[in-house]
Amino acid sequence: MAAQPKHLALEHSNYLTAESGIYSWLTTVDHKRVAVLYLIASLGFMLIGGLEAMAIRTQLAIPNRTTPFSRPTRTTRCSRCTARP
Repeated sequence: MAAQPKHLALEHSNYLTAESGIYSWLTTVDHKRVAVLYLIASLGFMLIGGLEAMAIRTQLAIPNRTTPFSRPTRTTRCSRCTARP
């Protein structure tokens, strides 16, 4: 009878749970973790850009509309009063 190979109990930790904590994620050199960080950053910036685009579209939907985050600036007020009919 042939000898059966022993199963070694090696602990292979997952790259997502290798070390916990935000410091270990921000200082990692593991290419898989870096890819996850790039994915999170790109989705976050895409969300911010989409929100800004929606804000611009709501402002441009109605003429002369101002939103709470966009007030007329001094140059806009000056161009209104110097505009000739």
